[in-house]
Amino acid sequence: MIFISYSSRDYDAAHTIRKVLENNSIECWMAPESIPMGSDYACEIPDAIEKCSIFLLVLSKRAQESNWVPKELDLAITHNKIIIPFQIDDEMLTKPFNFRLTNVQRIEAFHNLEFAYEQLLGRIGMQTGLTRSDKVKSELPEKYSYYQMLGITDISQVNIDKIRSTNDVTISMKVPIGINNKGEKVFLDLHQKGDGPNGLIVGPAGSGKSEFLLTLSLSLCLFFSSKEVRIHVIDLKGGGHVHALEGLPHLGICLSQVSEPAVDKFMSAIEEEIQHRYQVLERYAVSNIYQYLKLQKNSVCPIENMPHMVIFFDEACEFKRMYPEMFSRLKELGSRMNATLLGIHLIFSTQNVYGFIDETVFKMSDFKICSRMQGDDPASAVNNEISWCPGRLYLQSKSSSQVQLIQLAYCWNEINDKNKATHNWFFGKNSEKAELIDLIKRYELD
Repeated sequence: MIFISYSSRDYDAAHTIRKVLENNSIECWMAPESIPMGSDYACEIPDAIEKCSIFLLVLSKRAQESNWVPKELDLAITHNKIIIPFQIDDEMLTKPFNFRLTNVQRIEAFHNLEFAYEQLLGRIGMQTGLTRSDKVKSELPEKYSYYQMLGITDISQVNIDKIRSTNDVTISMKVPIGINNKGEKVFLDLHQKGDGPNGLIVGPAGSGKSEFLLTLSLSLCLFFSSKEVRIHVIDLKGGGHVHALEGLPHLGICLSQVSEPAVDKFMSAIEEEIQHRYQVLERYAVSNIYQYLKLQKNSVCPIENMPHMVIFFDEACEFKRMYPEMFSRLKELGSRMNATLLGIHLIFSTQNVYGFIDETVFKMSDFKICSRMQGDDPASAVNNEISWCPGRLYLQSKSSSQVQLIQLAYCWNEINDKNKATHNWFFGKNSEKAELIDLIKRYELD
């Protein structure tokens, strides 16, 4: 149930929002209609806030001046409710409201109302699962190459200058990862105002988890420079992820050895980097990475780089089992505050759902990917075809109101021998992956 908090002077706007939600089969609670006749507002409203799944704040100048709205918002914060501010005017936030809504992403409805409603439905669907349309007939290709996704046929057609010319990492980290069943290119945006900062990938061996991490890594390296994005990897399965990206200047601190000294060294390096970043922000009198990157871009004299830190866990459950204290420290490093201030992103991959995913991991994962969706019968799975089609995955993200069935873009050779292992699509010496990495490396070094 969605609790709608609003100023009585914004009743018409709140009523319209309620109708939009109810037309999409989303239950709403809104005073005075939802309060039984003769009941006490001071009793009914706190009860409704406590029971709601999402607290929807119709944010405006009038709401900030209201007697009721601040009390309702404070109560929602006390109960640790998911808060979605839907801003209907362009009024600046007062200090009390700015404090209450620190690190809470607003939907600005005063620019484009129709798009704002799409965002609202997407956020509600992502947080509650109330909107799902994943049970669709798949018309996805069995194989979809990275070059197909880029719309090219060979490496000579890749123009990195053109690809990066319109990208601004302070605004978006949007990169392509595959195709959906409508034939549309699928993007993922690790920016905190997009689908990020953190993510979770779940699936059995051979479903395409590691390949997803590699495709996302390659897209980040192609679309952003090593001054903007740095990739750190924890891969306890033999270091395949690390070897696949070897030679790229984007590749940062890596852990591929299962030993206490190696883990300590990795953790120390990450923590030292984070501490150093706080010192740099203080030195240049800026409050977060986005302000720093803008300062760096406009600076006459060169200043040191502060790229986004994307930390990939390839089979995170094993790391958590072997090094629980280290894992807790890494989760703390990937907190919302550090993500916002320092540009830290944690991407978890695991086979073991029950051994790894707790409430903290689930809540901190902004986008979620899995190889199967549970049907009405808990013992069954929807679309069993994905068990034999690597890279066919379900994606739930903030930028889409629906769970999407996608086909991951693989970096492969032209394979005629069906018995060849899936990983050859990435590791072949003449593969698309190898060609792209060589091109990116030469471009960065020029």
